[in-house]
Amino acid sequence: MMDDGDNMMDESGGYQAYRERSNATVATRNGPLLRVIRPPNDQETDSKRTELIVNAEELLGHDMEDLKDATHVRNLEIQTHFDAINERSRHFEEKLGAEMKARDESIAELRAGVMRAFEGAFSAMEAKAGAAFDLRLNDTILAQDTRETNVQVHFHEFIHVTVPGIIEALQGTVTRRLDKSHETFDIDNTKLVKREKKMTNQVESHERKTAQAFMDEKDRRSTTFIALQEGIHTTMRTDDRQAEKKQNGMIDTIVALKSQYDEERRVREAEDAELLEKVSSAMERLHRSILDSFGEVKDMDDGHGVGTTPGDHNNGD
Repeated sequence: MMDDGDNMMDESGGYQAYRERSNATVATRNGPLLRVIRPPNDQETDSKRTELIVNAEELLGHDMEDLKDATHVRNLEIQTHFDAINERSRHFEEKLGAEMKARDESIAELRAGVMRAFEGAFSAMEAKAGAAFDLRLNDTILAQDTRETNVQVHFHEFIHVTVPGIIEALQGTVTRRLDKSHETFDIDNTKLVKREKKMTNQVESHERKTAQAFMDEKDRRSTTFIALQEGIHTTMRTDDRQAEKKQNGMIDTIVALKSQYDEERRVREAEDAELLEKVSSAMERLHRSILDSFGEVKDMDDGHGVGTTPGDHNNGD
């Protein structure tokens, strides 16, 4: 009977030792078999690794603080660079706006100067043409009209006054002279008519040529003004293209700087994540080492107790 009881006690003691050695608990009734990791006891256990573990934890905490400070400093430097980039972008935008404003003012001043020059030239041409027409109408044609009027008056006086008196005084002589005078008058009248017709044709031709010259000059001025406008528009389009190229270059520079900043931030984040992962892995290994260390001490103590228990029973027997 005592042998059976001793065997039962040995079996119960061995099972308990196995439970303590494997840190396992008994599963509930009708529950799944599982292995539960139990934490070590609350009381401090004297071990030769305790001081090393404490020192490792202190060094790890100090390294974590240094890592946090370095990360903060890096973030401040990155933010400073990003603020400098934003300031440069704002400065470039202000400079571009000032240049565009100066360009618009220069174009407006050039356009006003061209308009003033064109209006002055048009006014001078109009005044010159008007003076030429006034000279022809008021001087040349008026003088010829006055001369024709005088000739008509003299002719009328000669026909109706002089000729009858002479006829009465000198019938025969007057008749001969009158015939000769008629012939001379017809010749002179024919010459005068021809000269008047020639002058009229010259005046009409001059009017036509002047009108045509005025129209040609007007067309030339209009063509010149249109060409000048096209040149101004071409200059404006060229300036717009240059401004657009310059603005696109600035935008590309800003985008490249932003991409460089994003790439640098991604690399820094990856390095920080890798460093944090290494620190976390080190902490996990440290905790696992602590658990393994306390577990080995516990196993050694439990093994010693289990080894002495059968001996005590044998001594009792």
